[in-house]
Parts: sequence; C-alpha cells; structure tokens
Amino acid sequence: MYLASAYAQEAPEPPSPARQCADAAAGREAEVCLRLAADHPEAIDGIAAAMRTHMDRRSAGDRELLQALLWLMTDERAVEGAGLLGTLRDPRAIPPLVAAAESRSPAIAVASVEALGRYSEGLEPLSRFLLEVHLPMEVRQASARALGTMGGVDAEDVLLATLRRRNVPLELRDTMLEVVRANYPTRLSELGGQVGEDGSFWLAAGGGWGLGYTLYATGRFGQTDLGPLGAGSGALAGATTAYLVGRAWPMEAGDAAFVSTNGIAFGLGGHFLGRGLAPLDPERWSLIGGLAGETAGFGTGFLLRRAHRGTTHDGFEAAALSGTLALTLSSLVVERRGITGGEGAVDLAAGIGFVAGDVIGQLAAPHVKLSTADGVMITLAASYGFTAGLLAPRGGADRWPLPFAGAGAGALAAYALAAPVELEPDVVGGAALGVALGAGLGWGGGLLLDPDDSTELPEIGTLVGATGGVLVGGVLASRNKNPPEWSDGVAIVVATGFAGAQTAGWVQVRRDAGRPVSNAPLLLVPSVVGAVAAVSTSHLDIPATSSFAAVSLGLVGGYVAGVTNELAVPGDRGDRRWLPSALVGSGVGLGVGAVVMSPRVNVPVLVVGLADAGGVLGGSAAALGASFASSNGDVILGTSLAGATVGFAGGALLGTSLAGKTRDVAFLVPPSTTARFAVVPTVFATPDGSVPGAIVVIDHW
Repeated sequence: MYLASAYAQEAPEPPSPARQCADAAAGREAEVCLRLAADHPEAIDGIAAAMRTHMDRRSAGDRELLQALLWLMTDERAVEGAGLLGTLRDPRAIPPLVAAAESRSPAIAVASVEALGRYSEGLEPLSRFLLEVHLPMEVRQASARALGTMGGVDAEDVLLATLRRRNVPLELRDTMLEVVRANYPTRLSELGGQVGEDGSFWLAAGGGWGLGYTLYATGRFGQTDLGPLGAGSGALAGATTAYLVGRAWPMEAGDAAFVSTNGIAFGLGGHFLGRGLAPLDPERWSLIGGLAGETAGFGTGFLLRRAHRGTTHDGFEAAALSGTLALTLSSLVVERRGITGGEGAVDLAAGIGFVAGDVIGQLAAPHVKLSTADGVMITLAASYGFTAGLLAPRGGADRWPLPFAGAGAGALAAYALAAPVELEPDVVGGAALGVALGAGLGWGGGLLLDPDDSTELPEIGTLVGATGGVLVGGVLASRNKNPPEWSDGVAIVVATGFAGAQTAGWVQVRRDAGRPVSNAPLLLVPSVVGAVAAVSTSHLDIPATSSFAAVSLGLVGGYVAGVTNELAVPGDRGDRRWLPSALVGSGVGLGVGAVVMSPRVNVPVLVVGLADAGGVLGGSAAALGASFASSNGDVILGTSLAGATVGFAGGALLGTSLAGKTRDVAFLVPPSTTARFAVVPTVFATPDGSVPGAIVVIDHW
C-alpha cells in the first residue's frame, strides 16, 4: 500500500527558467542565464530580473560579468556588452560570445568575434568560423583579424592552414593575407604562392590567344602565307609558356580570368575597329588594331586585377556579354545597312560591341549573382527575341540578321534585370509555358484565318500570341498560391500530348476521306488543352502516377476499339479504317481512366499498372501462339484481343489483392543465384544453308 501511494504521487514540476538562472547567478556559472534566455525567449524578463536580483550578492567581478551579459542580451547595448566581456577576460564569457557570434546580427556578431580574440579559449570557435559558409562574410573576416589579435603559434598555424585550402573566398583570403603580413610576416614564406583556385588554365588561354594572334599578324604583315602556321605555333607556345608561368607564380583564377578575357575581348574589338576605320586597307589595319587592342586589354587586366573582385564565373559572364553585344550591334547594322553606310559600319559595330560589352561585363558581373531562374529567364528572353526577329513582318526581305539581333537584345535585357528583379523559378516557368502555348494559339489562329499561308497572318499571330503568353503566364504564376510541382508538369505534358495525338489522328481521318482540312487544329487544340491543364493544376493535385495510369487506359481503349473494328468490318487492312474507332476508343479510355483515378473512385495505381502489364502480356502471348497455329489475320487479332482481355482482368485482380498488402513504393529485390552464364558462338542450319549465331549456357542454376 505504501509503495502504491508513493508511486501515485505527482512528480514535482521542474524549476522555472528564472529560478534556474537565479541558482546559476548565485553560483559560478553566470553564462547559464544567457543560454536559458536563448532557449526560453518567452521568459527573458524573469531571467533578467533574476540576474539583477543576484548582482548585489556577488563580487565586483561577477557584477561586471552579469551586467555585460545583460547588455549582450539586448539589441541596443549588445555591441557594448560584447566589448565589456572581451575586456573582463573571464572564461565564463566564452559560451555567450560564441552563441552571439553564430546567431545575432552581423554587427553584434562581429563585436562578439573581436571579444573572442582576447581569450586563448577563443581559438577553437574562431578557427571554425573561418570555414562556416553560412556565416556572413564580415563575421568570417572579423574572425581572421581576431586570430591576428590573439597571437601565438596556434593562431598562426590556423591562418596558414586555412590559406592553403582550396576554394576559400577571395575576400576572406585577402583579409587573412593582410593579417599574416601585419602580425606574422616571418611566416609568409611558408605559403609558397598558395592560391585558392589556380588560374593557370585561364592564363594559358590568354597566352595562347595573345602570342597566336601576334605571330599570325607577323606572317600577314610579311605578305606571306605563314599567318595560319604562325597562329598555330604561337597559340601552342603562348599557352605552354603562360601555363608554366602561372604554375611558377600562382595567380587566383578570378584574377587570371579577368586578365585573359580583357585581352581577348579588346583584341577582337581592336581587330574589327581597325577594319572598320580603314575601309581602303582593311586587312592591314585590322591586324594593327588587333595588336593594339590585345596590348591594351592584357595591360589593363594586369594593372587592375588587384582592384577587381570577380570570380571565374564573372569572367564567363563578361565574355558572354562581350560577344552578345557585338552580335547584337553588328546584326542591327546589317539589318539597316542601306541607311548606316556600308560594310565598314558592321565592323565598327562589332568592335564597339566587343570592347563595350567586356567593360560593362567586368564592372557588372561581380555584382550580379545568376541563379537558375535567372539563367532560364535569359534563355527565355533570347528565344523570344529570336522568334520576334524571325516573325516580324519584313516585306520579302532577308529574315536572318534581325533574329540574331533580337536574341542578343533579349538576352542583354534579361541579364540587366537579373540583379534588380528576383523572379521565382515557378514564375519564370509559367512565362516559358505561356510563350509556348501562346505561340501555338497565335500560329493556329493565323492559319485558321489564312489556311494557305499566303499572307503574314500566321507569323503575326505567333508573335502576338507569344508576347501575350509570356505576360499572362508570368502573371498567373506569380499569383498562384500553390507553386507547381513536377507532377503538375507531367499532367500538363500528358494532356497536351494526348490532345495533339487525337487531333493529328482526326486530321488524318479527314484527309483519308478526301476532305479539305487545315493545319490550324494541330496547333490550336493542343495549345488550348495545355492552357486549361496548366490553369487546372493550381486547383488540382494530380500525382504523376495517376496521369500515366489514366493515359495508359486511354491507349488500352484505343487498342481494343481498333482491333474490334478490324474484326467487324471486312475490307483491305491497309486503308486505316480502324483509325476513327481507335481514336474514339482512346478518348473513352482516357475518360474512364480519369474517373477511376479521381479522388472519388481512387483506384490504386498498382491495380492499373498490373492490369496494363497483364493485358500486354496476354495479348502478345496469345497473338504469338495463334500465329503458329494459323496465318489468318482475323484469327490472330481475335486471339490477341481475347488474351489481352483475360490478361487485363487477371492483372487487375492481382493488383487488387496486392494493393492492401504493399507499400506505396515497390522495391525490386533480385533473387540470389549461383548460376554462371556464358555466351557460346555456334552455327545454325537453315533450309537455305547455315547462319552464324550464339547460344546462352547457364550452369548451376
């Protein structure tokens, strides 16, 4: 009885966070209060009161520590509190300072890191902060400076070991080098030219271009045919020399990319500018301009590489921007050549584009961080610009310069918007889908109004549809509260593809019947169905497996209807008389599939999958067996249809029995076997002679 009543007593409640803080403040673990405040923000007022209550019971040092902890807990005096904790040199301040460095605002975190630099116990957290990629860069840089303030061999070793690591950000590497130079200059020689990302390959590219072009120009100046030979020899020698120099005196890849892209872009720009400025002797002056341009480009790159804070990605961006601007300007000039004045204007536009594009790219690229959505947006804009240039009414003129100008202009505009405009991936995807569907609607509408394509209505319709589609698709996607998933994309593709196949089939039926038919439905119907499906997916949750299952039942319906028609209607089998019934059957099958896969009926996907597999297996096996017994086509088709029906029903029954016993995800576990397989060449005898072949031998099954 005693034991029962003892166990029946209620367990005592744990002390409140304020009580725990008071107990800690009364002892020698004041930092516990800060941890409690972090774990229980709802009780921070009680914790602070407990700390203040016990401050007068402590020694002067403890009161200062508690006061600094109280300040660190606030936002207004946290920086002052961190500084005070640094001057106290009390090891109990380490945990709260580490917590503040990892979780507070950058200004408070930097102050906490600086305070940690005054403690020998701060070596471990400061070393860790250098490599924590989720921390702000200013906190990581402050950690490097704090290690310089700390002094000692251990701090030196940490900085040098981090400098030897690959892929350390350039800003942090520069800060650590400054700290080593200022505080540990005798250790600089141990670095041995270590860089975070080796730029030797970039230097090789720039050296190959520079020396190759120089020797090519030398050969052409000599009025000989040695230009190509000089270009090849110079490129090989220049690349080799620059690579060896880069290995002997390492350079960061970002700096090397800056030097090389400047040299190549300015060289190309100078080549075209020289050609455009001297139309009477274009070859000579193009070489002079190219040599002058690459000299200016490489020289500028070497002089400004320290001030440039770009990466290799920025080098690629600058090169792409340079080429794109050159292509855009030169294409526009070719388009308007009759007004702008001859071939020289094209070369001038290309030269200005290469130089200006490189300058703009080198200045902008370090400040533009391209995401996947930005890349899709740039591709989409370039595609739209190309389409717009291709389809713009031209009055019979050459179509090709304007599409390239449009593609370049679209890409440049999207790149300019990449930094100030942050579009979500689903918005960009919606705009891309809108372009495709809108272009299909516009093209189909134009063909509907002009079936013979004798005017420019289809082109104008495609351009208008694509323009409206990108706007409507982007706006609808931005307002969609349920971002699309990959299963939504599957549903849209399946619906659009099925509608396209149905439409193509009915168009063929009309053509077989000798009736005139336009190609407009081939574009209009799939585009309309795709648009409806795209809008519907935001209100429906259709798993990808359900989409495939519904379509598979549509294909089964088409097969059954087509074979039934072949058996019921006599005549020549080569006239596609089965096509209309197969199209109707596939439509009915799709409708049945949509119903059975809907949430109201909710047939398990396993049932449909095994039913389809059983139908295919039964139909093919029955047809194969019938072909051995008879050569009559009706017998083979009828047997195949019967076998498919039996197999489909058997698969459905098997799936029904297994559906409640299996998981949503099926795992295929191959049976273990000790069998050995061998392929043995052999010769088979036939009525017409012998043929070579092979047999598979299985031992120890």
